Amino acid sequence: MLSLQDLKMSNVFKVTLLSSSIFLSVGCSETPPDVSSGTNPSDKAAAHAEKTAGIQWFPGTVNEAFQTAKTEGKPVLLYWGAEWCPPCAQLKATIFKQQDFIAKTGLFVPVYLDGDEPNAQEQGEKFGVRGYPTLIVFSPEGEEMTRIPGGLELDRYTKVLDLTLKDVRPVKSSFEAVLAGEAVQADDFRLLAYYSWGQDNQKVLPEEGVSEAFYSLYKACPEDLQDVKARLYLNYVYMRIAGLEEEEALPLEEQQSLLAELSTLLAIQELVNGNLDFFFYEVESVLGALKDVPADALQGEWLAAVQTQADNDKLPLMERLGPLNVELGLERFNNEGEVSAALKEKIKARLAWADASIKNTYERQSVVNMSWGILSDAGMEAEGEALLNDALSQSKTPYYFMVSIASLAQKAGRTDEAVEWLARAFREAEGPATRIQWGVIYLLGLVEMQPGNDEAIKMQTLAVLSELRSGGDYHQRNTRGMQRMSRSLLAWNESGEHSEVIASLQQTRDQKCEQLESGSPAQGNCQAFLQAEPLKS
Repeated sequence: MLSLQDLKMSNVFKVTLLSSSIFLSVGCSETPPDVSSGTNPSDKAAAHAEKTAGIQWFPGTVNEAFQTAKTEGKPVLLYWGAEWCPPCAQLKATIFKQQDFIAKTGLFVPVYLDGDEPNAQEQGEKFGVRGYPTLIVFSPEGEEMTRIPGGLELDRYTKVLDLTLKDVRPVKSSFEAVLAGEAVQADDFRLLAYYSWGQDNQKVLPEEGVSEAFYSLYKACPEDLQDVKARLYLNYVYMRIAGLEEEEALPLEEQQSLLAELSTLLAIQELVNGNLDFFFYEVESVLGALKDVPADALQGEWLAAVQTQADNDKLPLMERLGPLNVELGLERFNNEGEVSAALKEKIKARLAWADASIKNTYERQSVVNMSWGILSDAGMEAEGEALLNDALSQSKTPYYFMVSIASLAQKAGRTDEAVEWLARAFREAEGPATRIQWGVIYLLGLVEMQPGNDEAIKMQTLAVLSELRSGGDYHQRNTRGMQRMSRSLLAWNESGEHSEVIASLQQTRDQKCEQLESGSPAQGNCQAFLQAEPLKS
């Protein structure tokens, strides 16, 4: 499903920084790239043992994993993640501990690529992955088969792996075949339905006409594949609505059709259960697109269909807060963003239950992030700040939550405090790519909240640049961070009053770029920093 956490970066998987809402994204070549990590294989295996429960992750390099897969005739299961990211923590707390899933990975060569490993960002760029986490399956020959989304019922992950072990086409091939009017197998449609479209990064999707393409998939899917057809339809709905302008509704005829289709889907609990990543997070966007038809009945049907999921132990603990998210969305939609005292009390009680139900630190990371998102949407800033401060002492990566605390402090007008939280988050961040990411967030905060502090802005920019130590660092998320810094600093100096700072930083940039391989992509990415027209992410 093209879920909100994949493409819109909902409060489940985002960090909102300041008024400009800077997202921490949250997430492959068709032949395996010739890449290797500088990490000692035995050290890598030991480091991952505690993080990844019972899965026997490949102990060598990524390139060695592909070579082993080809020799043994096994597909590759690549997991791209980071220690701090809440959806990664959710996978570790749930899917990676499921015995069925662990057993199934024995039929693959599973390889774990942490975004903070040496040259990991360069490798991630070659695979075409961005947001954490991303799960990709490759054939034994190295051809990408599919990407697996988050937000599914726990047993669905194993079912998707089962599909890749059958005689199915790669998703890209099936997608193109359907659009060309060719016939594909039922299992090909199943793989299309459960592909992580939100993490596609144009590996499969065209640049234009995406919603039309999804409608074609939906119409081509056989009627007897009811669950698959429903999921393809909801992917189409998501994309169609995502393409609307703010406050724009669908044409009346489309509204009437969507209202009828959703009412039909919501009456079939099995179809609701298979599409919770849509039904938990899309109620406000859907209702906003249905402005000209009576949708009161739909609202009741929607809430009734998801309420039972609060007690569904097949869902991760975080997802069992989904019904509360729907109730909150409905109240916000019907009351112009206002939330009643009664619902706020219900939110407090339900989040207290979730907190008491947490079993480990990984689960805490994802549940706290979801809870904070709900409190934020409900306008319960004081409760959100208390939750985040409490989480600092219990999280393995507290710097992740410090950015959210900074956003609350800024919203309350405590800008000096907000800046200090961002500074602390950068100081405590661990891992090469993570430090660059948090360093960029701190720099953007300084530019926004203390634009007259030239010295601090200069020193923080230099601090981020100092984290870029080799050619392998000038890729992927690191490069996008540099692009954001570049745009922010150039806008800051639009009037020319900070030209001396910019000139000094450009000199440092040139010195670093000269140390990189001449004409390499890394040098090109380096040279784009603080150019008049920097590259866009």
